[in-house]
Formats: sequence, C-alpha cells, structure tokens
Amino acid sequence: MDLILAQKNENFNKTLLTKKNAKLSDLLALPEPFPTVLALIYGGIALIAFVTNISAVIVLVKKMKTSSDLRIYLINLAAADLSMAIFSVPFNYSDVMYGYWRFPLFMCPFSRFMTICTISNSIFTLTAIGIERY
Repeated sequence: MDLILAQKNENFNKTLLTKKNAKLSDLLALPEPFPTVLALIYGGIALIAFVTNISAVIVLVKKMKTSSDLRIYLINLAAADLSMAIFSVPFNYSDVMYGYWRFPLFMCPFSRFMTICTISNSIFTLTAIGIERY
C-alpha cells in the first residue's frame, strides 16, 4: 500500500503521505522528545514487570509456606501481569506513538482481546481473594 494515514504534529489533521516523501517525524503523533522518553518508560515498565512476575511465579512455586489457595491466586495474578507486559504494553505504545497499527492486522484485535482478558482476570482474582479472606 503506497499511502500511509498519518497525523501532522501541528494541527492533528489527517493527511495522506506517500512512502517516498513520508518522514518518521511526520508520522509521529507527538513531537520528537516525547517518543524517546516514553519508549524508555514503557520499555522499563515492561522489563520490570516481566522480571518481577517471573520471579514471583518461581518463588510461589518453590515455597510451600503460604496457603495453597492464596498461592494459586497470586500465581494467577502474576500470569495476568506477564500477559499484560507481553501482549499489551509494546503494542499499545506503538499504536499511540505512531498513530497507526504497524503490526500484522490479526494482532490488533488479538492485542485488544488479551488486554481485556488480563484486566478482567486480575479483577476477578482480586475479588476472589477478597471473598476468601472475608
């Protein structure tokens, strides 16, 4: 496809740009210092979420001191957070920063679906923990 739908930084009007005259700065939804800073923040959040949740799963599987039900709930929360870090954070960042979907088309609904599932999973798990503790 020769045309890319992009937004100009000045007035956010939709403009069609051809691949030949399109520059990366024209395709960004925000002016230049923001994408770099936000990429570092999003990347750091995803990396920290990945490492800490993998560590939590390992500790919860190895240690037998916590109650069996609570351990299962906590592993479920860690798995939901891992799914969010893998399937949601990178794709949402790219979608917001570039103003269009840069990945294969099947990934757009899949990413949204995984985001909704992981948020729902976290909410239901926290509700179950609250009901069990009560």
